[in-house]
Amino acid sequence: MLCSMLRMSWTRLIMRCSSARWKPNIRVKPVLRPRLPTTSLVDETRTYGRDDDKKTIIEWLLSDKDNTQLSIISIVGMGGLGKTTLAQLVYNDRMAIDEFDLKAWVCVSDEFDVLRVTRTIYEAITMSRDDTNDLNVLQIKLKQRLSQKRFLIVLDDVWNENFMLWEALQSPFNHGAPGSKILLTTRSAKVVSTMRSSKIHSLKPLSEGDSWLLLSEYAFHGRDALSSSFDLEEIGRRISKKCKGLPLALKAIGSLLYAEFSLVQWTGILKNYDFDKERLIQLWMAENFLPCAHQSKVAREVGEQFFHDLLSRSFFQQSMEDETRFVMHDLINDLAKVEYGKFCHLLLVDEENNLTKMTRHVSYLRTFYEYSNRFAVMCQASKLRTFLPLSMQGHRSTSHTSFFHCISFKVILDLVSKFRCMRVLSLSGYHHIVSLPDSIGNLKHLRFLDLSGTKIKKLPDSICQLFHLQTLKLWRCRDLKKLPMDVHKLMNLRYLDFRETGVREMPKQLSKLKNLQVLSSFIVDKCGQSNIKQLKEFNLCGSVSILELQNVVSPADALAVI
Repeated sequence: MLCSMLRMSWTRLIMRCSSARWKPNIRVKPVLRPRLPTTSLVDETRTYGRDDDKKTIIEWLLSDKDNTQLSIISIVGMGGLGKTTLAQLVYNDRMAIDEFDLKAWVCVSDEFDVLRVTRTIYEAITMSRDDTNDLNVLQIKLKQRLSQKRFLIVLDDVWNENFMLWEALQSPFNHGAPGSKILLTTRSAKVVSTMRSSKIHSLKPLSEGDSWLLLSEYAFHGRDALSSSFDLEEIGRRISKKCKGLPLALKAIGSLLYAEFSLVQWTGILKNYDFDKERLIQLWMAENFLPCAHQSKVAREVGEQFFHDLLSRSFFQQSMEDETRFVMHDLINDLAKVEYGKFCHLLLVDEENNLTKMTRHVSYLRTFYEYSNRFAVMCQASKLRTFLPLSMQGHRSTSHTSFFHCISFKVILDLVSKFRCMRVLSLSGYHHIVSLPDSIGNLKHLRFLDLSGTKIKKLPDSICQLFHLQTLKLWRCRDLKKLPMDVHKLMNLRYLDFRETGVREMPKQLSKLKNLQVLSSFIVDKCGQSNIKQLKEFNLCGSVSILELQNVVSPADALAVI
């Protein structure tokens, strides 16, 4: 089960590892623990589904034999997809071995150090150690070795997006014989462009059949799946689908299943969680994870840039079930736990929950009824910033869920009275909530409030004291008939969603909300107090539903908004 707050913390880690000043082309490679360098060796008996990919790459390697210009072939794809394995299969293929005079394998990884990479290539070709620290001397020696030789150099796991560094590295390569090739693997399409790739192979996930073969190789490894348990094979096949064709995930989870050879453990692996981009950006904003040095860029635009940058680098992927939603792989989630686990906590039922003064973000899976004693442990987290209930299905069906969730009103009272540092508060999906305590106005730092799917009838006037509130979500609060009269005092409000509510008129002076960017609906009332011309005052993005258009007095007013 993936936790939204761990996603947020992972993003925060990435931002900390980058420059404090936001840049459109920011490099967000995480810096956790040193990665074990890859080598050219591969166990071909434990690889599946890459025969066609291998054939394509080898055909490219063997083509253009008379081309005097250096050819660069790129294998690009998300982390864990098997790019390195494919490169290893190609590197060790007999046809490739016979075609090239010289070969070298370099694990580039995080830092594109021209001197280090040059030395590694030289040592791989000469099969001897060289301690030269003079780049000029080393490149001259490498040039002499490559001169008039057809070579294949593999650069594995490249992150460099600086063309000048690549140009400095490739100088000796230009003296090889026609048909020489560079084969690189990378997660980033920007790297492919920087390196001037002539051929690009976008690696795809494994097929369902190959996924099962790979997972069962690691999960059963010498044990017969059917003889072990028919139920285990059935669950194992379902688990392999959850891995979305990622070989690294299939190997890791297969090894875990081998160690935990029980039906209960295997069934537990089937949990999954997806998320919505807009909601995630709202949470980033609420937690102040998007400091905006460029005043021309509003925080939401910065969030969009970061989101797409992370997506392009495969920190999360588009959901295969719903293209409007996204998923983060468990392996990335585990890395986030390593770095930020002390700040984030997923409350578990009937298990020990060790919260501390360091805990800032709490999430949990809703149960039928949330008793106050379940949350008693939260008193240890006096500086709590986030309270975020989750559904087993993710946020997708918060209000569509067939389950009826309740939470003790004492919990709500404690939340608004004890945790004055709260920035994110969600009570969505608790259908029995009909009111909020007036003391919610004391949460001066609150920026995100989600009451979607509740039975709330009236918002307390004190909610208009939440000066820093950015997001107010009231979707499917069907019993809510009116928005607070002084809602215009929420000067930092950027997102207001009251779709499918009983609200039938707009508050006066709504146009004073100069920072409002997303408005779900606008209602033209019969009294003319919510004149459609107010929409001109907003700088809205996305769509807005305009209701009761028959109440528009002057067609010119409506045309002026378009």
